[in-house]
Amino acid sequence: MDRVVDMLVNSFPRLEVLHIALCNEHDFEAGFIRLYKNYANLAAAATSATSEVRENAAQTQRRQSGLLKRVFLEGCLSITDRVLSTIGDISTLTTLILYGPFPAVSSDGIKQLVRKLVNLKEITIGILATVKDDTLIGAFDNRTTPYLEIVRLQDLKSVTDYGIIIATDNIAKSLKTLTLTRCRSVTQSAVNFAKRKCTVYDYR
Repeated sequence: MDRVVDMLVNSFPRLEVLHIALCNEHDFEAGFIRLYKNYANLAAAATSATSEVRENAAQTQRRQSGLLKRVFLEGCLSITDRVLSTIGDISTLTTLILYGPFPAVSSDGIKQLVRKLVNLKEITIGILATVKDDTLIGAFDNRTTPYLEIVRLQDLKSVTDYGIIIATDNIAKSLKTLTLTRCRSVTQSAVNFAKRKCTVYDYR
């Protein structure tokens, strides 16, 4: 896996999408941190350069072309709260897809990650036993995620009506669609509430 990180950092420094799945190495936290820190530094440099000059939207878009915008993580054993915190430093990130299991990730780690991603527009969270009502309530807030439009929640057994109702209300100003897939503890009552805030795709 070290060779993969070296290749990505040295040969593909400017990626817009990075999908890593089924990495079964247990002791690779430092490698993941090194990888995502590289993209966080690139994003910070571009953001700093943009702030130093007056640019229109097209110029800013060209400057940020090739910067990481979409991260997809699935079933990686070495993903920890420290890795998630490093991902949260990637200021250009607009899409985040997290499919567990991530045994070393906590509820607080998820909350802190989402709060840091101020440009986040789309998030998918699935198969994470650590995600509970307080995770969603603490993570989703239009004061910290003002552009969050799309939320997908899948196989979250500990999420109940309370979490769905409060979380959707917290991001009602920006939320456009909510997808619930096999969230067995969520009832029609919460779905009906969410439908007053956004479009809901219900696959419970």
